[in-house]
Amino acid sequence: MKKYHPIQLNGNIEYQEVQPCDVLKNKIACFWQINSRRSNFDYLVIPDGCVDIIINCSNKEEIYLSPTLIKPDSFALQKNETWFGIRFYPAIAPCLFNIHISELKHNTIDLKDINKKWGNLLTEQLYKADNFIERTKQANLFFLKKQLFDIKNPDYRLAEMINNIYESNGNIRVEKKGSINLTPRHIRRLFHQYIGIPPKKFSRIVRSQNFLRELKMDNNTNSLYDTYFDQAHMIREIKEMTGFTPTQLVRIFE
Repeated sequence: MKKYHPIQLNGNIEYQEVQPCDVLKNKIACFWQINSRRSNFDYLVIPDGCVDIIINCSNKEEIYLSPTLIKPDSFALQKNETWFGIRFYPAIAPCLFNIHISELKHNTIDLKDINKKWGNLLTEQLYKADNFIERTKQANLFFLKKQLFDIKNPDYRLAEMINNIYESNGNIRVEKKGSINLTPRHIRRLFHQYIGIPPKKFSRIVRSQNFLRELKMDNNTNSLYDTYFDQAHMIREIKEMTGFTPTQLVRIFE
């Protein structure tokens, strides 16, 4: 299976990221942390197809589940705040918490409203640490104890469709791919239940993520036009997914 590496822009903020231990790498994309050292401001988050748990390291009461985004969003950071995050690959969090992710309607929700015991235990585990590296160690221990590595994808066909989208960098219509023996309606139902969005929207997110990854590597948009119908289509879709035009993103990655 092709590995998918979700990207956030993380401009003008202190950001750290690390992968989990080896046995969790198929379930968790990364652990991350942001620190606000300046005046209050809004931190931009862009769609990446993933679901995150986010924890305020200064307030035990603030632990949230952030579902799949369909457009850029932001949350307010106060000065000197630190937030720690666990980014799950698509379809993992619904299996972990036994929920239909579409029921959250793209709204960040208090994790304790979904599973109070989980929220309390995870918070207590993370509050044993006072820096990013120690928090990642505690998070690894927590999810190893919960045997996250044993959680299976709900339907092997969903896993295959997700991988097909990754392999094509978002340039495929899984509803039309003959190897998946499901009706378009059944495919849409699986995506809504476990990812929270239609397969077409998920493909567009993966395509925009691929654009960002390639742009970050060589800072040149010319080679990326081929994955879009035309330049206008690319500009429109990238701005919809990130809030910025490709030209603006070039400057951000410089």
